Formats: sequence, structure tokens, C-alpha cells
Amino acid sequence: MAGLALAGQPVLAAPPGGVAELPPNAEVITREELRDGLFGYDLFDVLAALARRAGITVKSSSDVGAEDWLLVRGLPRDSARNVLVLIDGMPLNDAASEANEFEHLPPVELIERIVVYRPPLPARFGGYHAVIEVRTRRGPQREGARGEVAMAGGSRGTRMASVGAEGRAGRVSWLASLDHLRTDNLTGVRRTPPKADQVYGDRSYRRTKPAAKVTYGDGAGGLAFYGQYVTSRKFFSDEIFRGERERRDRRLAAFNLAGWVRPSEAMRIEWNLFRADERYRLNLRMHPSVRDQDRYKQGTRVTWTWAPSPRQRLLAGGEVTESYARERLGTPRPLTRLTRSGLFVEYALRPAERLTVELGARRDGLSRAASRWSGSAALRVRPDARTELYALWSRTVRWPALSEVASWDPALPVEGERLQGGEVGLRRRLAGGRAHLRLSAFDLRLRGEAKFVMDRSRFPPFFGYRPQADEVRSRGLELALDTALSARWRAFANLTYNAVERRPGGRPVDFSGPRRLANAGLRYGDGRLTVDLAGRYGGRAEGVQAMGGRPTALAAWFLVDAAVRFRAARHLEAFARGSNLLDRRYETFDGRPMFGRVVVAGISARW
Repeated sequence: MAGLALAGQPVLAAPPGGVAELPPNAEVITREELRDGLFGYDLFDVLAALARRAGITVKSSSDVGAEDWLLVRGLPRDSARNVLVLIDGMPLNDAASEANEFEHLPPVELIERIVVYRPPLPARFGGYHAVIEVRTRRGPQREGARGEVAMAGGSRGTRMASVGAEGRAGRVSWLASLDHLRTDNLTGVRRTPPKADQVYGDRSYRRTKPAAKVTYGDGAGGLAFYGQYVTSRKFFSDEIFRGERERRDRRLAAFNLAGWVRPSEAMRIEWNLFRADERYRLNLRMHPSVRDQDRYKQGTRVTWTWAPSPRQRLLAGGEVTESYARERLGTPRPLTRLTRSGLFVEYALRPAERLTVELGARRDGLSRAASRWSGSAALRVRPDARTELYALWSRTVRWPALSEVASWDPALPVEGERLQGGEVGLRRRLAGGRAHLRLSAFDLRLRGEAKFVMDRSRFPPFFGYRPQADEVRSRGLELALDTALSARWRAFANLTYNAVERRPGGRPVDFSGPRRLANAGLRYGDGRLTVDLAGRYGGRAEGVQAMGGRPTALAAWFLVDAAVRFRAARHLEAFARGSNLLDRRYETFDGRPMFGRVVVAGISARW
């Protein structure tokens, strides 16, 4: 089956006998998987692909356009601050400005690959709990231009359209895409207990996303400009508030200028200049103090890689990001600007044929706090040609977000959250290299978590953020298998056990995910027909699962998704994607039903 790389295999291979470029707990989602799974036609888009991976839980306020969280190995709170998302090296979000959502990822047709970095993280990614790295395509290698147009529609009033084009002339290649989505979402759906007497009013959502990339150069050096604009409107209900319906309007313009140069075969320098501007208008009774927000962030990132021999690699770099917000921060101590910086170095050495040692150090700075050191270490042993044993450790520091610092307890210094932990694991090739197995165990500890508190014992009362004295501990096991059953059939399966609790006491963490997760699927392709079938299971989730709610338990769920793509002619394809085909009723937040069965079908034409 041409082009269907194993989902768990890194695409950045090490040179023969050399040092691998990805940590062993990283995982690659390929362009082929995104296309054959038709994730661009899932209402949750790339989030639906990420939800298939071991150790990842997607929690949603319900329908598309609402707030979505990505919990990686159970670590708490919303992912907008804790999970770094990079687009060709440009941070879509950062720890100081938490407004960006996964709806702002590039259109699926422009994505080359996605790399998921689970904690413990290497030093280059200090300041976060996990990293989702998106790499866009560089354009075609052949001269000329070509294009594609697709239209689709389905249940819940969903309508989708996309137009894409790409071309090359000499050393210049380009890509362009325009995606549009409209859906009624959960309009008219009845809320679940304790809100069973309420019915959603207008929950419709629309989003338009143009994006383009121009690349000049080759492997020896060049420049690439990527830009995207996302505009969306989300209605939350028919309730009148401030004379209008409850809704959210968001506009994001992001630009990234990247460059690279190879002074020698052993050396590579990459850099980014980026800026993202966002306008956010919220008209919601639940958040009466937050309505008009204008934010931007801008900065630069530089990475220098030097491999003097296949047995050594030195990676060093730094970043500076300035975040600005003009908004109602709900505090008498308004803070509108923060600068975050970081410097890192990583060294990998292969002193023996079957042994690799990696060490890293990082220094993170914040304009309102003292700098902090963190680091990482890894040991990788190959007892034979098919097996790798590894041990990882790291410590990272996450600074409070802009809104957190603005309402920090003035009696306390601004501190960073400290995530420290380790992982041991095994990776093995089976069946002559046609199957790949990963088994890992991890133990992570989060200290100094920034949490919103209400202290009415003081005068005036204090409403803001303080570091917590307790500790969040996440422990778990992951098992993942990818295999090529034949030239046309492939299969994958993964299991996750993840226990997350507050210590001492052992209480569940608020808004935590299920302890048990499982995914399995089959993929068939013969060059003309592609079929992707997958099942997802999530066990009970305990603890507080609703804002201001009491501890509760969310029931287990099992979902089945399928995608079919058929090439009817050389330049014409028909496709259909079905999500939650069994029409199960389930929740990831208490009282907020997720989608039942959703089926979208359409056609695409190329020229």
C-alpha cells in the first residue's frame, strides 16, 4: 500500500550507526494517515487523529468551536497553556498567552507530518507539559501547477468546502489553501443531568481558514514564508445577554518567516521570525468580565545542529517571545505585556556500538521573575538489532500565563510550575520489521501548580492565582503496536493506563481523563480504494468534571469511526467519513453531551 507509513515510526531517521533525532517517546502522524483517515472532514479535525494516540485524552466542552483540551499523560488543566503547538517552528500558542485553540492549526491538506512529544521532554522544549509539532509541506518537486477542490456535506447541517493549489518554478515552490466549515453543531440537543431540563439553542459554528506557503531554496539553504488567517463565529445559545445572543467571534492572523542554511554536511542552522495577532470577542453570561480582547505575540527562535560524526550530535538554540494583551483581566493590577526567553543545549553521544547517552540543559526567563534552570537526560541501549531499551528523565518549568501573572497574589513572588519525572521503555521490531512495538512506564510529578483561589478571609477579598502546596502525580503504562499485515492491510492498537492524583491524600485531579484508554484500527488500501476503521474506548473519569461542580464520575464510552475514499477516475474521488457510528451518548465534561453519529460525504477533483 504505497505511502502508508507505520503511524508510530519516526520520519526523521538517524544516519547509519548514528544518533536518532527524535526521543523514543515521540510519535509521528504522517500525511498519509491524515489523508486516508479523512481527518480534514471530521468536525474535530486534527484532534480526532491525536485522540487515537496512546496517552492522549481529548476533553471538549461539547461541540466544535467550544473549548477543547488535550491532556497528555493526564496532566491537568487546559492544553492551551500546557501543550506547546509549533507550526514550522512558530509557536501557535505559548505559556504566557493561552488564547489559541486547535482550530487554528493549518489546513490538513498542507500538513506534512505531526510529531507528538510526550513528557518527559527534552531540554529544547522546556516550559511545557507536552509538544505538538506540525510541519507543513514544502511544495511539489516537479515544475508546473496543480490544484484540488472538494465539497462535502452531512449530518447536523454540516457543509465543508476546500480549494487548494500548489506549484513550482525553478527553486520556488508554493502552496495555497482555503477551507470553509459551517455546522449546526448541537443545536436543539437536550443537555444531560444535572441540566436535563435545558435544551441547547443556536450552537452553530462557522470557520474560514485561508493559508499559504512559499519556499525558496534547497537542502543547502533557503527561506520559507507561511501565513494563515482564521476567522470563526460560535453561538452558545439563544439566551439574550447584553442585548445579543451568547457568542464568540475570533480572528487570528499568524505569519512565520523561516530560514535554514547548511554551512557544511555536519552543520545546520534554522531560525524563525514570527508574529500572531488575535481579536477575541466574547459575549457570554458565564464570563461577564471578559468581553473584548486584543492579543499579539511575536518573537524569534534559533536552532543550531552540529553532528561532527555519526556518533555525536550537538543541538543548541534559544527563543524570545513577547506577549501582549489588551483585555479585561479581572484584576486591579492590570498586566498587559510579558517577555519569555529560553536558552538550551543538548548533547548526544554514542560511545559504544549499542549505547547512546543524551544530556540537556535549559535556562528559562520571564520578565516578571527570576530565571530558572531545568534539564533532561536519556540513556538508550540496543541489546540486539531489533530491540531498544531506554530511560528518560527531565525537569521543565512552566511560567504562569499572562492572565495568571496579572492576578497573582502580590504577597508571593511569581513562581513557575515544575514538572519532573521519568520514563522507562522498550521498542522492538517484530515480524521481520513489519511490526513495531513500544512498551513504556512513566512517573511524573507537578509541583507549584498555579491555581485560581478565592480568599474571602482577607480584606479586600483576594481572587487570583497562587501556587499549590500539594503535588499532582501522574503514573502510567502505555503499549502501542503498529503492523503491516500485508501489502494492502495495516493495523494498529494501543492501551493506556494512567492514574493521576493529588498528593498527599490521593484525591482525583479536577477535569482529569479516564484511567483506561484503548484504540485499535485497520487500514486497507489498493491504490484505488482506501478504508480506515478504528474503535476508541475510554473508561470512567472521576473527580470534578464541571466548573463549580462537585466530584462525580463520567461513564465509560466506546466509539467507532470509519473513513472510505474511492478514486472513481484519475482526477476524481468520492469519500465519506463517519464518527461515532454506533451513536453512543457520552461526555468528557459533566452535563455536556458530545456528538452522536455524524456522517459527512463529498467529492474532490484534481487538475
